[in-house]
Amino acid sequence: MICSKDFLWTDVMKNAFDNTRELYHSHDLFKGFQQQMLEHIMLTDDQQLKDFFTDEDYQILDIFFKDSIKINLATLSKMKPFGVMSFVLLKHINCNGNTPVAYEEKLKSFAKDKNMPVKVLETVEEQMRIFDDMPKDSLAKMVMASITDLPKSRETFERMVNAYKNQDLIMLNREITKSSEYASHLDAMLYKRNERWIPTIITAAKEKPTFFAVGAGHLAGRKGVLALLKEKGYSLEPVK
Repeated sequence: MICSKDFLWTDVMKNAFDNTRELYHSHDLFKGFQQQMLEHIMLTDDQQLKDFFTDEDYQILDIFFKDSIKINLATLSKMKPFGVMSFVLLKHINCNGNTPVAYEEKLKSFAKDKNMPVKVLETVEEQMRIFDDMPKDSLAKMVMASITDLPKSRETFERMVNAYKNQDLIMLNREITKSSEYASHLDAMLYKRNERWIPTIITAAKEKPTFFAVGAGHLAGRKGVLALLKEKGYSLEPVK
C-alpha cells in the first residue's frame, strides 16, 4: 500500500512490463482472494483476540481502535492478531484523507489490459501459515509495538517510502532489518519465502518473458531474491 502521489511507475518500468508475456505476484489475487484471506485471519476455535494480550495491553489496544480507527475492538473478537495488525498498518500511511493504492491491484489491471495471464509464487495458505506458526506472544508484541509510538512508526514508514521512490534497496533493507518488532521473524517472513520462490522464478523465466512483482523488502540483502538469483548464475540489470 502506498499513497497515490508516491506510486512509482516510470516509462522505463512500463516498457519492461509491456515486453513481458505473463505476470507473477507473490500471492493470490484471484477472484475470491479476499474471502480466503478473511477465512485465514479468523480464529476457528474457542480462542478470542483478547487471549493473545495482557489485560493492560488489550485495554490500550481497545482505546486505540476506538479513537484512531473508529472501530469497537469487541467486533473483532474472533480475529487473529495479524488481522488486527492490518488495520493498524493502514494508520501508518498518511495520505491526507485519500485512499492508499496497492501495487498488486494496479499491476493486475495493467495485466488485464494486455490479456496477460497472472500467476502466483505462493498461496494464501502458505502466506498465512507464517503468522500461524509464530509464538502467540510475538504476534501481540508486534501489534503493540506498532501502536505505542504511532508518530515514530509513521516516520519509519515515510523513510521506507522515500528509499523506495529513490530506488535505494540498501537503505530500504536497512530500515526493514532494524525494525525491532520484525527482526526476529525475518527468516520466516522474508528469507525462507525467497528461497521457495527461486525455482518457480527460474522455470517461468525460461519459458517466456515474465514480470515478477514482489515486495521490495524481498529483493536486497545476502538472502534476498537478487542475491539468490546471482548464486544461480544469473546476471541482473536494474530497471530504473
